[in-house]
Amino acid sequence: MVKSILIIKLGALGDLVQSFGLMRAIAAHHDGARITVMTTPPFAAMVEQSGIADTVIALPRPQFWQWGVWRDWVRAARGHDIVYDLQNNDRTEILYRLSGHKNWVGKATGYDAQNDKNIHMYEAHRRNLARAGVAVFGHDTLSWMGEAIEAPDKPYALLIPGSAPQHPGKRWPYFGDLAKALLDRNITLVLIGTDAEADLLTSIAKQDDRIVNLCGRTSLGQLVTLAQQAQCAIGNDTGPMHIIAATGCPTLSLFSGLTSPERYHPLGDNKILQSDDLGNLSVDMVLNSLPGSGG
Repeated sequence: MVKSILIIKLGALGDLVQSFGLMRAIAAHHDGARITVMTTPPFAAMVEQSGIADTVIALPRPQFWQWGVWRDWVRAARGHDIVYDLQNNDRTEILYRLSGHKNWVGKATGYDAQNDKNIHMYEAHRRNLARAGVAVFGHDTLSWMGEAIEAPDKPYALLIPGSAPQHPGKRWPYFGDLAKALLDRNITLVLIGTDAEADLLTSIAKQDDRIVNLCGRTSLGQLVTLAQQAQCAIGNDTGPMHIIAATGCPTLSLFSGLTSPERYHPLGDNKILQSDDLGNLSVDMVLNSLPGSGG
């Protein structure tokens, strides 16, 4: 009888969001077993809030020379009947070899659908789990994450103009022009971003007082609530778009050539536009591709 399960999912944000449905499927398959999730410190609170795990272990990613951290990883992996590796990278393959675990589900032991570059990562994980007898019934809509926030008057659209600072090539440069076009359609606009993107969002918001700038003022749970009530969302290839799309909010995600949308697009009611150079995507192209536009 399986009594103890370890699930490994370290991040990043979008990857973690897409993994909650997989983790719930594992927990349901092993009903009654104790579920431990190993993640990284930035995501421990979110995993705890999900209610999936009985125990959450938060450990940093070790560099190859950090033997003390590797020791902690090995200790975390041992003592469980089955390990489900939803990270499937070089580090977790090393962990598999160091731990000597005999019942490991993941790329390290031949569950290699992840190597098929033509399928989405979520589908790769689903196939891997199916080979282990775990049926996945759909992605998590994150309803458990919702937090109270005073939403603007409807209809409103969410705009996510930023991206991780280290990936400026993922930023579509015409969100200001898009804002003007959407305001002409009498749609209130809500800007979402972090403090690191404040200058960008401020430059867009100062165009019109109908633009609500929530830069640095929303938790991830409040983002869920805003997404649940929004008419649509338009944003770059960034973590918040994965949260918004998962809720069921119709989204349009703009991908540069830096990421494969076939592999990494948000789950949910999501449309995609891609160009190797995002500057080649015009405002009209985006408007014509908006959810509900027929594009």
